[in-house]
Amino acid sequence: MDVLLSPFKLQLPGGMLFILACGSIVRNAESYASLLDTIGRYNLFCAIAFDAARLQPIFMWPFLIHITEGFIIEGHRVEDVVEAALGTSRRLGRHTGDLQAATATEDAAGGQTGDGVDLSKFEFSSR
Repeated sequence: MDVLLSPFKLQLPGGMLFILACGSIVRNAESYASLLDTIGRYNLFCAIAFDAARLQPIFMWPFLIHITEGFIIEGHRVEDVVEAALGTSRRLGRHTGDLQAATATEDAAGGQTGDGVDLSKFEFSSR
């Protein structure tokens, strides 16, 4: 991850990362631990990954559009937007088992501490 992200280290704090790669990043313990470490070290606001063995990015566009509209444009909480976006992405639900959303840990003032992540796991009930 450092090879991909280090050139952007000044732009990444507070950013959102969508991982549109096969689910081995989530299913492999070492890769997953590295992902969580990267989220904390680069002080990302949010990272979203899927567990599909052969992720088909074409199924992601309704989900990504919903996230963009709800969170970035309308200003809703990312946790609320993710749940709503999953509800509008039926093809995605048939394609992947769960969604991992990790956000940088916030301090009491609402600022990001950069020393850990909070993890939410969403599972599709149809699987």
